[in-house]
Amino acid sequence: MLENKGKTTRKGILMIANYLKNKRILLVDDEPELRDMVTSILIREGFSKIQTAGCARDALSAASTFQPELAILDVMLPDGDGFTLMEQLKLLADYPVLFLTARGEEEDKFRGFGLGADDYMVKPFLPKELIFRITAILRRAYKDENPVVSLHACRIDFERAEVIRLPGGTIHPSHRQGACHPSRPIPQCRTHRDHRRPVRSRLGG
Repeated sequence: MLENKGKTTRKGILMIANYLKNKRILLVDDEPELRDMVTSILIREGFSKIQTAGCARDALSAASTFQPELAILDVMLPDGDGFTLMEQLKLLADYPVLFLTARGEEEDKFRGFGLGADDYMVKPFLPKELIFRITAILRRAYKDENPVVSLHACRIDFERAEVIRLPGGTIHPSHRQGACHPSRPIPQCRTHRDHRRPVRSRLGG
């Protein structure tokens, strides 16, 4: 059975950039309680695009339409194993994979990493550790989508619409003229996302 859940419940445990929270996550585990618990943990941290499946067959069906950007897989599944499922998923698209399983033997870990898994966690686990590992994987895999641009003397955060002077101090784009260099204005800064406007600011004296 496939499940699709996405509702924020309460404040999360760490700050995660919005571009990471918007990633589609496929969770595959044959235990409904575990699926519900992990889904709740993800929702609590702001992840809203979550698809779950209880077996390899449903996971493959979901992956073809949901197009996940991260897969969290159990090793032991009723109609196969997570290692084979990972290989099958990789034939559809190449995205990061985290194994979350009760199988903690070294041979299983080596096999998972040998197949190209990005991380391997053994149950039981700490929710905070799971979120940290997921966030680290997403940051590595999608670093080119980071909305923060670092220049010589400042950092531009397009999500927060602010320019941060290095090593400290925030310069908001409401200032009419400005520069990351003290003596000349910033050229219009754009990213690949059309809705982001140019950021211009002035360094305060």
